[in-house]
Amino acid sequence: MSDLHMMDEILRQAQMEYTISEVEKTVIPCCKTVKETKKNKRIIITGSGDSYYIGVSVKPFFEKVCPNSQIEVIRSMEFAKYNLHKADAFTTVIAVSMSGNVMRTIECVKESQKQGAFVIGITNNNDSRLAEVSERPIYLALNTEPTWTCGTLTYTGSLYALYRIAIELSEKTPEEKARLLKELADTMSKIGAVIELSDSICKAAARNMRIIGNKPPHYILGAGPNLGTAKYGAAKFYEICSTLAIAQECEEFCHCEFWMVDRANLVFFAAPTGAGFQRCVEVSTALRTFGCDLFMVSDDAQLCEIGKFSIRMPHCDELFSPLLYSIPFQLVAYYYSYEKGLNPDTRDHTDPFRKQCSRLLTRGVVTEL
Repeated sequence: MSDLHMMDEILRQAQMEYTISEVEKTVIPCCKTVKETKKNKRIIITGSGDSYYIGVSVKPFFEKVCPNSQIEVIRSMEFAKYNLHKADAFTTVIAVSMSGNVMRTIECVKESQKQGAFVIGITNNNDSRLAEVSERPIYLALNTEPTWTCGTLTYTGSLYALYRIAIELSEKTPEEKARLLKELADTMSKIGAVIELSDSICKAAARNMRIIGNKPPHYILGAGPNLGTAKYGAAKFYEICSTLAIAQECEEFCHCEFWMVDRANLVFFAAPTGAGFQRCVEVSTALRTFGCDLFMVSDDAQLCEIGKFSIRMPHCDELFSPLLYSIPFQLVAYYYSYEKGLNPDTRDHTDPFRKQCSRLLTRGVVTEL
């Protein structure tokens, strides 16, 4: 495996035209079926790990453009064991799994179908169980092995697919839909610029984290759609850096984790201008006064000035911002993994059995250890 395998996938996020065209082929007829069969009274988005964080990120957009639908994002375990009663003949379940073989997600699909729900499956594996059992599989067609490489390209592709579903299911006029589609396309077109402006800053930050010994846990804070980004960022530190990171909403952090934060902890902010911005300003200013080092990801120049490290992002609507704001967290985790002497292209590190155990835990398939 190339030492740049993960970096190659990060860079390829700027060139997703083929994936976008593949998604378009299935999204329009799929959503037409949902509307014609009136299965849009409730929309449940489910998945685990990255696939769950994607739903958290896109939920506010769904709620804005589909106000007549009840939108819920439920972890696959919670859905399968405690919330199946919510799935009925007026429900669409959107199940997200890149491998398409996560056992708990498949359980959600099968059990909700028994109760009359319509299932859309978003996956990067066209031969998977999810693609097989979904009424309408949406295949991302990304040239990557989605079950072991740390999710980057697949994360952005899944986000795009969910935004497209939301726009297509909305009751907006054709003109309004065209405006939203243009805004989505414009946001996607900025990915390359974000990678370019983030790369050297993230590399320098990762080296600094090692040299001065920023003490874990690292805190990653966001609000609204970027609570999902924060959760995703924390997952990258777990997966490839063997480092504890805690993701939290800005407001909840003030009531809980603030009482544990140490001046040696590095605190990241995903803070685009928008509804959640002012609270991010207040919390980051207080933490800077307290003495914490901050890593700011924001399109606001003044907020970026208070960060020890800052990435001044191009402006986009806050509801679309997860498409861009996830990228700096990919890069800083990638470089920090190398700084720690690890290999960001794998998640087994020095333990040769971690991959087999992971497959056992997520797919329920007994492998030889």
